[in-house]
Amino acid sequence: MSSAYRFIGLGEVLEDDVMDASGQPKGYIGGAPLNVTAQVAQYGVESFMLSVLGTDERSIAAKDWIEKQGVRMDYLRVREGKELPYTRTAKDAFGNTRYVFKMDNTSIYDLNMGDLEKVEFNDRTVLHLGSVALLNDDLLALHLAACEKAKAGIITFDPNLREGLMEGDKQLERAAKLALKADIIKLGKSELLKLVPFVLKESGREDTNTHTFTFSLHLFFAANPRLKGILLSDAEKGMTFYKRSKQGNDIHARLLDNHVSIVAVDDIKDTIGAGDMAFGAFIGYLLAHTNAIRDLSASHIEKALKHASLAAAFNLSHTGALPAATLADIKALAKEKHVRHI
Repeated sequence: MSSAYRFIGLGEVLEDDVMDASGQPKGYIGGAPLNVTAQVAQYGVESFMLSVLGTDERSIAAKDWIEKQGVRMDYLRVREGKELPYTRTAKDAFGNTRYVFKMDNTSIYDLNMGDLEKVEFNDRTVLHLGSVALLNDDLLALHLAACEKAKAGIITFDPNLREGLMEGDKQLERAAKLALKADIIKLGKSELLKLVPFVLKESGREDTNTHTFTFSLHLFFAANPRLKGILLSDAEKGMTFYKRSKQGNDIHARLLDNHVSIVAVDDIKDTIGAGDMAFGAFIGYLLAHTNAIRDLSASHIEKALKHASLAAAFNLSHTGALPAATLADIKALAKEKHVRHI
């Protein structure tokens, strides 16, 4: 399987530290843009990471993983003396998961306009934006510049809003700017509802402050005429892809949807990267089928959603985000779980 498209993941490569049975952290290479890019690569799509690594042990491990996943390293730069960022999950007093991030003196802040100048964009380029753009205004400016260069192609975005990483309203304001540049966005329901007021403000639309979920979807599409679809992820109910029946910014335009239920996993190891792999499989499947990413037909969307659900299930069955599910893994899991017509 091969594709006429090139996929470029822009943003962070990091290590996810997961506590083992003894309470000690064990590192697993990941980072949302890398996870998505690695999964897309499994569909025969020429895939690249546009990022910066350091020279520490984590960075060396990351480079090894990137190569093993079939992701090209043409646009990866190494910064001497810098470290790879890492994230660690912890439970608060109420049992909620909180993320602790180590970002100081790390390579991720070294991404700059010079890195972007190495890349050629055209109408067959898919640019994927991660959440590192929400960290500060310099990284946001870099991502907006990338969007300008990539506007003839396809732009995908997963904001991955995280408490503890960025100051509240600032990350939403930055996410709104990128959401208005994207063709396809992945969101959770709570992310959608949080982002809508900021997307409306950024687009110059009046905010009624009376947002039902369905109306929020319409507002999101109305604010961004470029937007082709929203992949809405729900850990319990599955995934739904919403698209408008016609292009334009009519707030009353009819939205079409396809839905797939989750694939049950009996023994969940952890949830790190499951949403990333789902998005990667969804986009990867569409890119591997001629014009599917632009036509977004119901039949292609239905199969892409099945691949997304299976890739997420594969991810849940092992610790850490990587490795991504190969097509052989997805077919084997589909057979085991009786998922037909993939």
